[in-house]
Amino acid sequence: MRTKSVAILVLAMLAGCTQQGRQPYMSAERLERGLVIVLSGIEGRSALTVAIAKGLDQSGIDHAIEIYDWASWMGPAYNLRAEERNRRVAAKLARR
Repeated sequence: MRTKSVAILVLAMLAGCTQQGRQPYMSAERLERGLVIVLSGIEGRSALTVAIAKGLDQSGIDHAIEIYDWASWMGPAYNLRAEERNRRVAAKLARR
């Protein structure tokens, strides 16, 4: 399970800051079927994270798909090294 979580985290970190706040695959109907969370990378929401969400939708995923931007305003270098902050944000997301 830990290996799978690490792989998901690594894939999420490859993502990165466009179309802020837009969540076209979130609706009450889709959310009733489940939720897929696409994590942004150290640079924040990017065209890549948007493309991942779009690809999931086009592949037939009928669950809600949320792009979760957990990058801080301090930039990629900080986001990469902010282990304590990243753990807090991850815990918050896990509780959700």
